[in-house]
Amino acid sequence: LNKLGENVYVKIPILYTNGQSTLRVIENLSKESIKLNITAIFLINQIKKIIPLIKDTSTILSIFAGRLYDSGIDAKEKMLEINKYVHQESSCLTLWASTRMAFDYVVATNIQTDIITMQIDHVKKIKLIGTDPTEYSINTVKQFYKDAKESGFTI
Repeated sequence: LNKLGENVYVKIPILYTNGQSTLRVIENLSKESIKLNITAIFLINQIKKIIPLIKDTSTILSIFAGRLYDSGIDAKEKMLEINKYVHQESSCLTLWASTRMAFDYVVATNIQTDIITMQIDHVKKIKLIGTDPTEYSINTVKQFYKDAKESGFTI
């Protein structure tokens, strides 16, 4: 996979399906200068275990911020902590994965996350950031009206 191109990163989960760490795999691939994207990361402790092995690489660390939010954890706070640690201790890059809304882009940018992956629906909504709420309310009601008229339903 690594030989497919300069921009190819080999994706390795932080854990096996049995919950055991993939630390040895990460270490071996890193020693071979394979560009890595370590994925399915949720905890800073997971990162702290692998940073000594990858600190001088451009490894991408994919933190599943959206799933942290799903579990009731403030992903912004966790990502801020992770970003500070990763940027102080390594040349690795952080990636905000599993977005839930367009505003995740703003949050990720403000806390200096290096990369964010987003669904196309969320990307399209970025242009709405900064929209005047009154104008947005009017446009929403206009859309309701349009939808009702197009339904052909009458009372």
